[in-house]
Amino acid sequence: MPASARAPASDRPALPLRLRLPRGVLPLAILLALAALATSHALLAPRAPFDVPLTRWVQRADFGPAGDLLFWMGLRGVAGGMIAATAVWLWLTRRRAAAACVALMLVADSSSFLLRDLIGRPRPSPDLVQVYGGPQGNGFPSGTAMHYVMFCGFLALLAPALAPRRAAAALRVLCLAAILAIGVWLVHHGRHWPSDVLGGYAYGGVYLALLAALYRHLRRTELRHPAIFTFAALRAAVTPRRSQSPQPTPAPADPLD
Repeated sequence: MPASARAPASDRPALPLRLRLPRGVLPLAILLALAALATSHALLAPRAPFDVPLTRWVQRADFGPAGDLLFWMGLRGVAGGMIAATAVWLWLTRRRAAAACVALMLVADSSSFLLRDLIGRPRPSPDLVQVYGGPQGNGFPSGTAMHYVMFCGFLALLAPALAPRRAAAALRVLCLAAILAIGVWLVHHGRHWPSDVLGGYAYGGVYLALLAALYRHLRRTELRHPAIFTFAALRAAVTPRRSQSPQPTPAPADPLD
């Protein structure tokens, strides 16, 4: 082969240096690492070094009437009611894939009880900071903070499909404000250490990333096969099929009749 026909090494196409990851994998990996780091610290120490001074600094603030609103937002039954009402509304407005993802948040919320029992980190002590209310079990991760990251974060992702552009932007700002406000309130009332809230944010982010990936898959399925996301399909999926018994063969007519 003549030398002129051979392409020099410098002219050959180089291999791509960047690896294309599936959508959402990198944020999920970062959130998993943060959750693992926070969990490892919670297993080794009853609180973070910044928990006590930061809690005392936050408790100097006066929330005023907003504190009552945040109190009701933080109640355990309110989270389930928010999920149920939103899931029903999304289903009735034919956003069935989103409704299914919101309903699955009940499972994620329930996992916070198991995590707190397994990790076993105590909540703030009245000897160190002000604590409002009675004892409520273990504290890491904060289930309330985890819920609001999932719920408000998912609504923020859905905002362009739920409202016009300006209203969607306002909804996203409102969701972000709710996530931050509930975290500050949990610390202010001595319900959780700041590190408990940060752990709840990390776990909530992991669940949110998983729900976002599931929603994209369900949404594509909903667009291709809209009949799947109907009450009839749901009823057929949960109702056991009855085996069809063969119809009895009628007896031949008596020619004498």
